[in-house]
Amino acid sequence: MRLLVSILCLATLPAFAQQIVRTNDNFNFEYKVTIPPIKQSGRIWIPLARSDTHQTVVAKPDSPVKLKRLVESRFGNRILFGKLHPQDSGKKITIRYRVNRRENTGTKQRGKLDEFLKTSRLVPLNSELKELARKASAKGKNAEEKGNLLYWHTLDRMRYDKSGTGWGYGDAVYACDSRTGNCTDFHSYFIALARAEKIPARFSIGFTIPAGQDEGKIGGYHCWAEFHAADRWIPI
Repeated sequence: MRLLVSILCLATLPAFAQQIVRTNDNFNFEYKVTIPPIKQSGRIWIPLARSDTHQTVVAKPDSPVKLKRLVESRFGNRILFGKLHPQDSGKKITIRYRVNRRENTGTKQRGKLDEFLKTSRLVPLNSELKELARKASAKGKNAEEKGNLLYWHTLDRMRYDKSGTGWGYGDAVYACDSRTGNCTDFHSYFIALARAEKIPARFSIGFTIPAGQDEGKIGGYHCWAEFHAADRWIPI
């Protein structure tokens, strides 16, 4: 049994967060999970933020349910895993983070990047996507210029709209045809175009801390894309 859980996130930011912070930012972040009613045994996975080049994260889980820390082997993602029983229904799990975030101006990486040029079920390279990518990036002289052109093309072509069905799955073909969707769809479309032009591109997910408030709730996750040019990953 896989569980969908309700999540409440609270962030406490310093006073200078009334304007966009260009260098370092420090804040407290709480990730709260409420276990829904269950009638049989189940399992729960909770994503766990990690430190990297652009942030230092200290995480302190507070859970009435025994949780084990796991590391996913392919990309190094960290996960809290636990086994649940009916008596766990309604229990609350809180992860308290202390975060130092540094502005992401690009992550240096050299070497093989074939992993980020591959097609997938939701990010294929069909003839329409290839032609759109070719036309949109034609004036670019290198990978960075082409990536920027594809970025602006995506913003010009796509409209943020969560009505109807089909949005939110990160389906590049759906995004291409409907020209609408949420952040997941925007970025799957961009990634497909970039890979069509032999530019490595990848998907990331997390939370956006509002620049204009010091504390409060964050409604949900956000995602973004990065493309590789000039030996570094460029976030967009």
